[in-house]
Amino acid sequence: MRLLRVWFLRVSGLFNRARRERELADELESHLQLHIEDNLRTGMGPVEARRQAIIKLGGMEQTKEICRDRRGLPALESLIQDVRYGLRMLAKSPGFTAVAVLTLALGIGANTAIFTLIDALLLKRLPIHEPERLVALSDPDRRDKESGWYSHAEYVELRDHNDVLTGLAATAPWWMTLGWNGVTEQMPAAWVSGNYFDVLDVKAFLGRTFSPEDDRHGNAVVMLRYELWKQFFAGDPTVVGKTIEVLHRPFTVIGVLPPSFNGLDGGTQNFLVPIAMMKTMWNLDLTNPFELREFRLFGRLKYGVSREGAQASLAALFAHIRESVVSRGKWEQEQSRKSYLESRITVLPAATGLPDPRYSGRPTLRQRFSRPLGILMAVTGLVLLIACVNIANLLLARATARRREMAVRLALGAGLTRIVRQMLTESLMLTGAGGAIGVLLAWWGCEAIAKQMGVPVVAGRTIALSIAPDLRVLGFTLVLSLATGCLFGLAPAFQAFRIPIAPVLKDEGAATSGGRRAIALRKGLIAAQVALSVLLVAGGGLFIRTLWNLEHVNTGTDRAHVIVFWLDDTAGKAFWDSKTGQREQVYRHILERVEAIPGIRSAAMSAGVGFIGFGGSTPVAIEGRPPEPNASQVQFENVSSRYFETMGIPIVLGRVWTPVEDAAEPVKAAVINQTMARMFFANTDPLGRHVRVGPAPSVGVPVAFDLEIAGVAGDAIYGSLRERAQPMIYAAGGGAYGALYVRTSIDPAAVVSSVRREVHGAHQDFFIPQAHLLTEVAEDLHMQERLLAGLTGILAGLAALLAAIGLYGVVAWSVARRTREIGIRVALGASRADLLWMMLRDVLAPVVAGVAVGVPAVVALAQLVRSLLFGVGPADPSTIAGAALLMCGVATAAGYLPARRATKVDPMVALRFE
Repeated sequence: MRLLRVWFLRVSGLFNRARRERELADELESHLQLHIEDNLRTGMGPVEARRQAIIKLGGMEQTKEICRDRRGLPALESLIQDVRYGLRMLAKSPGFTAVAVLTLALGIGANTAIFTLIDALLLKRLPIHEPERLVALSDPDRRDKESGWYSHAEYVELRDHNDVLTGLAATAPWWMTLGWNGVTEQMPAAWVSGNYFDVLDVKAFLGRTFSPEDDRHGNAVVMLRYELWKQFFAGDPTVVGKTIEVLHRPFTVIGVLPPSFNGLDGGTQNFLVPIAMMKTMWNLDLTNPFELREFRLFGRLKYGVSREGAQASLAALFAHIRESVVSRGKWEQEQSRKSYLESRITVLPAATGLPDPRYSGRPTLRQRFSRPLGILMAVTGLVLLIACVNIANLLLARATARRREMAVRLALGAGLTRIVRQMLTESLMLTGAGGAIGVLLAWWGCEAIAKQMGVPVVAGRTIALSIAPDLRVLGFTLVLSLATGCLFGLAPAFQAFRIPIAPVLKDEGAATSGGRRAIALRKGLIAAQVALSVLLVAGGGLFIRTLWNLEHVNTGTDRAHVIVFWLDDTAGKAFWDSKTGQREQVYRHILERVEAIPGIRSAAMSAGVGFIGFGGSTPVAIEGRPPEPNASQVQFENVSSRYFETMGIPIVLGRVWTPVEDAAEPVKAAVINQTMARMFFANTDPLGRHVRVGPAPSVGVPVAFDLEIAGVAGDAIYGSLRERAQPMIYAAGGGAYGALYVRTSIDPAAVVSSVRREVHGAHQDFFIPQAHLLTEVAEDLHMQERLLAGLTGILAGLAALLAAIGLYGVVAWSVARRTREIGIRVALGASRADLLWMMLRDVLAPVVAGVAVGVPAVVALAQLVRSLLFGVGPADPSTIAGAALLMCGVATAAGYLPARRATKVDPMVALRFE
C-alpha cells in the first residue's frame, strides 16, 4: 500500500505543476524563515543568519530539484521535454520532416501491406475454439488427387473406429449453382458432413448449423457464408427458412455463418450443403470405397493426445481398412491394387486451415501466391532498408549542422546519454508519424494488391481473404517502426560521442577528424543505397521481361472476341443418358440457336475448358505398330466440328470432320496437332491413318476408341504458357461437353444474355452460369507473374526515387558546407566546369562503388528466383547493365542540380560566409 501511495503521488505530481510549484516555494520559504529566526536568537546578524540557513537547507534550488524528483517521474518528464524539443526542431525544418515522414511511410506501408496479405493467407489461425487441436488427414507423398483424398466409406470407418479424435468431419469442395429471385450463379461451395460444425465448434450467426440428423435423413438444407448473405441476399434477416435453388433443386436456408469464419480454405466456399444430398440427387453409392474419392478429412485431437500418437493410431487403423477393401474388391489392374495398398495417412496441423491439396489442377490461393508474396516481402524489406539508409544520411548531414548546438549542451553539463536519447527520440517521432501514415497506405494497398491477385474485395461472390489490418498487423507495424527508428537513428546519435567541444565552439569543427569520419560514413551509406537500388531495379526488370515474354507467347489461337461459357452439368439424369440420344440433340440445337444470334460468327463446344485444365492424357497405339504395355501418352479432347474455326486454330493439312460425323456414335474422326504429327508420323502422311486411344489389350482393358485421322491442326498451348505444345488428339463428339466457345464480330458483352437465353431455350434444365472472355481466362494463368512484375516494378521505381532524394540531399548539404571553399576557388580563377566536376566527382565515386557491389549481388540472388523467370536468364546482361546505367543516370541527375547551384556562388558572399 505504501508503494502504491508513492506511485500515486508521483503520477499526480505530473499535473497542476504551477500550483505545486507555488506550494513548494511557500513551504521552503517557511522552513528558511524558521532557520533564520533560530540563527538570529543565537546572536547572528541578519545577513549571516540567512546565509547559514540556506547552507543548512542545502541550497534553495538544489532542494527544489530534489523535491521535484521525489514527487514526480523524472524519466517521464525528461522524455516529455525531449518530445517537445524534438517537435520544435522538426517544425523548424518542414521540408526535411516532410521528406523523411513520406519516405518512411512508403517503406513501412509497403511492408505492412505485404505482411497483411501473408498473415491472412498463411499465418492467421482459424477463429475457432482451440485451433491448435485441429488436424487434417492427408497423404503428402502422393500427388494425384485419387490417392491424396478419401472416399466417404473410408471416412465413415475412420470416424467410427478411431480412439484419438473427439470428432472427424469430411468436406469436398465443389462448384455449384445457386438461384434466388430468378438469378442463377455458379460459385465455389462445398459438401460437408453433418458433424462439420460440431468438430469446429462454430455457432451460426443466424439460424442453426448442420447436425448429424441432416446427414442421416438427407435433408435438403443449406448454410450461407456471411459475405454471400450480405451481397447476394442483401443481408435479409428473414432469409432463414426460405427456399432457394442449389444445383437447380429446392433447398431450405437454415443458417448464416458468422462473419469471422471464412471456412477452412481461405473463404473460397460461399455456401455449404450436406454430403447426404449427393446420394439423393445423383443416386451415388457412398458405401463404395472407390466411389467419389473427393473428400478431405479433418478432426480435433483428444486432450493429452499428440499428433505423433494420433498418426500412429490412425495409420494402423487405415492399414486395416486398406486390407479389408483389397480383400473384398476386384482389381482389373495390379498397379491400381498396389498403389492403393501403398497409400497412407499423415496427420498434419490445421490451425490455419486445411493444407493445400497436392494434385495437378487449378492451384489454390496459397499455392499460387505464397512464393510471390514471400519474394515481395523481401523486396519491400529492401525498400525499407533503402529508406532507412536515406534518412540516416539526411540525419547525419543534419547532425553536422547541429554540432554547435550539441557542443553547447555538452559544455553546459548534458551527458552523452541524454544527447543520444534526444537524437533517438527525434528518430522515433519520425518513424511514428511514418508508421501511422504507412498503415493508411497499407489499408489501401492491400485492396489494390488483392484485386491484382484476382481476389474480389468489395463486389463479387468469392472474397477469399480478410485483408483489413488487425491487431497482429498493427503490432507488426509498431515493432517495425521502432526497429526502423533505432536503425537509422543510431548513426547520428553515436556521432555525438565524437564532438570536440572546444573546436566546434570556435567554429573549427569542419576541419576535425570527426567531420572527415562523418563524410566517409555518408559516402558509405550512399554506396549501400545504390547497391540495394541496383538489386531491386534489376530484379524488377527480370520480372517485367518475364511477363512481357509470357504475354507474347504464340499460343496458336486467336483469343480476341472469344467468350467461353462454363456449362452446367447438373441437368436431369435422362439428359445425361447417352442411350436416349437426347444429349447430342440438345448440343446440336444449342449450337444452331447460338450461331443464329446476330453478331456471332461461330460457336463450338469442348468437353474440357481450354487454358484451365483442357482434357486429359491417354495412351495411344498407332496402326501398323505392335501394341506397347506402356504406350505413349498424348492429350485428348472431344470438340465439335467448328471448334478450330472458333478458336482460330489453323488446319494445316487435311480437313475437319463434318457435323454428321460429329454426331456419329461411336466417334470415328479425329484431328491431331503438328507436334503429334512430328512425333508419331515423322516422314509419313498421317491422313487416313488410324490410332487406338485408350489402354492396350495387354493390360486387360478393352480398346476405348479407334479413330481415323482426318486432318492436322496447328499447335495450340493449353495450360501453362511456360510449356511447349503437347501432342494432342481432337476427337469428334463422344462425351458430355463442359464449355461453349463463341466468336463474335461485335462487342462480346452484348451477346452474353442472348446466348444464355438460347441455351436455356434448348433445354429447360440447361443453364450457363458463368461467362468469361477467353483473354481474361488466359491472363489468369500468369497472374503470379503479373503481380510480381507490377509490384517489383513499382518498388524498383520507388527505390530509385529514394536513392535520388538521398543523393540530392547529400550533394546539397555538401554544397552548403563548402560554400567558403567554393568562393575561394572562384576568386582564384576556377571555372564553372571545374566546380561542377568537383562536386559531381564526390557523389559519383560512391555511386560507382555501389554499382560495383550491386551487380554481383544481382547475379547471385537472381538464381533464387530462376524458376519464376521465362525467356530471360537470371544473369541477363542487358537487364543488369540497364539497371546499372539507370542508377548512374539517376545519381548524375540528382547531383547535377545542387552542383550546378555551386557554380553560381558569389565569391564576395562566400568569403563572408559563416
